[in-house]
Amino acid sequence: MNSHLLMAYVESPEGKIRDLLGVLVLVSLACGGFLVTLAVQLVLASLFPAQGRRLADEAGAAPWRSLAAGLALTVLLALAAAVAGRSPARPLAILPVASWFLLALAGLHLRSRLYGERLAGEAAPEAVQVAVGWFALWFASWVPFAGWVFGAWQAVTGMGGLVLGALSSGPPAPRPAAAGPEAASPA
Repeated sequence: MNSHLLMAYVESPEGKIRDLLGVLVLVSLACGGFLVTLAVQLVLASLFPAQGRRLADEAGAAPWRSLAAGLALTVLLALAAAVAGRSPARPLAILPVASWFLLALAGLHLRSRLYGERLAGEAAPEAVQVAVGWFALWFASWVPFAGWVFGAWQAVTGMGGLVLGALSSGPPAPRPAAAGPEAASPA
């Protein structure tokens, strides 16, 4: 590649403006995606408050089981998409992929509830907890490599917790006791 052409592009005002516009488009898409998914998170919290709390508590009580169930579900849906993609009904391959994304979004809702409760406190309104937790998850996922792995781990763990909670028929898992002097002293 001719380095003179590259230097002329970088030093030209048109190249700098084009680069700045590209960054602005990327930032606006990221912020728009955050706001849209935050709205979805808040709608889920308002439509299903008790069910969401129960599922989040069950997912938080057994995170490794939730991760294993989420990984198994991810593999199952990937296999279903691969089989459907090779069949004559190829357009149906989008169904397992769309199902995975919807389950991951609902799973992230559960994880944002858990993180929001920890960060904002149990006394905060549920909408505040969900918003704070979603911002923490979204912000952490912007860290290169480690954040991407963290975001995928949270989506898969939340998805597994959602499925395990939906399949359980027993009472909700007990909430962990608060650490502190009031938790240690008998009432």
